[in-house]
Amino acid sequence: TQLAVVRIVRGNTDIQDLPLFTPTEQFRAIGLLAIGVVACLYLPETLYLSLYGAAWWDQALTNFPNQGLLEATTCLFGLIAAQANIGITKAAGKGVRPIGEMVSLGAVASFALAVVPCACALYYLRDDGITFFEHYKYP
Repeated sequence: TQLAVVRIVRGNTDIQDLPLFTPTEQFRAIGLLAIGVVACLYLPETLYLSLYGAAWWDQALTNFPNQGLLEATTCLFGLIAAQANIGITKAAGKGVRPIGEMVSLGAVASFALAVVPCACALYYLRDDGITFFEHYKYP
């Protein structure tokens, strides 16, 4: 239960009610929410690959030849954003900066390293056989 998790995390077995977030915990939660929103950008493709597999992807590449370039690029930048957040979290744990500053940096890094390159790739490749939504139409 949530109460058991709070007891473990805070190292206090005497907690009877769920306590309010501390300011740091609230800041972390907001930062994680922002990072999660960026991560949700990869959800549609993951679902379609899980549901329809190679047949869907082959059809998407047939209809939109440069879609593979777009998807590979956005996945690469998503991976870089995730690695940046791991590094930022480790740095915060070592005391490089206060956690509040590092959470903000993580949210900005996620947006800058995952969303901005995707938007730029969409703009740059817009007339070269790519789509953002059309390839999700599958029988």
